[in-house]
Amino acid sequence: MTIVKLIASALILIAGVAKLLGVKPLADQFKEFGLPRHAMPLIGGLEVCLAIGLQIEALTLAASALLVVTMVGAVAAHVKTRHKPTQSFPALAVLILGAVIMVGTL
Repeated sequence: MTIVKLIASALILIAGVAKLLGVKPLADQFKEFGLPRHAMPLIGGLEVCLAIGLQIEALTLAASALLVVTMVGAVAAHVKTRHKPTQSFPALAVLILGAVIMVGTL
């Protein structure tokens, strides 16, 4: 489970930092999703916190559950805007990793 947690943390940390930095492709995606620009650093900060939370045993269950909820929202946004499956794959992959971690923590 440690490797799964490390992979999920790395992926979500990279995504979170990119959002905190306001990377243009992500900013464009947020606009396409109909989300306000100020939502990007909020979600990015949340993702960084979740990446850290996955690595702290006492927080793993809560962090993985919130990660699943967050990624369900991300996948839904991709589906709503009719993105190609390749664009929603990273969110779906992290969703699955979060679910595996959550179930493994129970």
